[in-house]
Amino acid sequence: MNVFVSRLPDNPNAVGFQYGPVVLSAALGTEDLNQAQTGIMVKVPTRRMLIKDFLIPTGMLPDQWLEGIDRHLVKEGSELVFKLRNTDEDDRLIFTPHFKQHEERYGIYWNIVESDSKELKRHLEQASMEQLVKEATIDSVQVGNDQYELQHAVKGEGTVSGAWEGQNGRNANPGGWFSYELKVIPGMENLLQVTYLSIHNDRVMHIYANGELLTSERSAPVSRREFVTKYYSIPEAMINGRDQVEFKFVPEDKRNGIYGVLRTMRSDYKE
Repeated sequence: MNVFVSRLPDNPNAVGFQYGPVVLSAALGTEDLNQAQTGIMVKVPTRRMLIKDFLIPTGMLPDQWLEGIDRHLVKEGSELVFKLRNTDEDDRLIFTPHFKQHEERYGIYWNIVESDSKELKRHLEQASMEQLVKEATIDSVQVGNDQYELQHAVKGEGTVSGAWEGQNGRNANPGGWFSYELKVIPGMENLLQVTYLSIHNDRVMHIYANGELLTSERSAPVSRREFVTKYYSIPEAMINGRDQVEFKFVPEDKRNGIYGVLRTMRSDYKE
């Protein structure tokens, strides 16, 4: 068997690695990997962590590095353990069969980018933005993921979860609703971050905080297939000394939903 590259069809520089039929992934450690028991014999990490997801070849272009993958991802000894060569991560990342990665974080797909390239700049800008979001986040729930929703006391009627346009989400029909409980910081203004799908055009979502109307969001009348993220101020008076708030989502007269990660955030966060 040999090491070979598996490319994503929409991004040829985003690749995974295989050894014959065996998918390889790199262990990324257990830092910030708090766990919660959410089912029978099931544990999930309760926090997302910003990770580096790109490799920079040294002394050659990305295509040259990929063409010589058999020399640049090399098996060490008789075990299925593979180390990188001629990259900026040679001394840190070790690749092993993915089916063995169940005790720590891992990376399967990697962007192979050139130093000082536009692709690298875009990745670094995105990483910087994700770090700002992480630092400002008070609490979060991955919408549509049962394990995480249960941790945030999900409730609802006439609602369904699923995947739309590659993102998990939760929808409610007219007359239905759903809610989550998220932590807040009392004694100050907080923010609520909500992501919508714009194909739900010209629809209204009412959002309540502990039974009090926080906002009514009307989507644009033009249908586009994209996700739109909004931020809403949660006034100090509405928090009223609590450290947790129930946020309830009620569509007005047409099916509507939210997607991705629902967050409470510090009010000093700036995009």
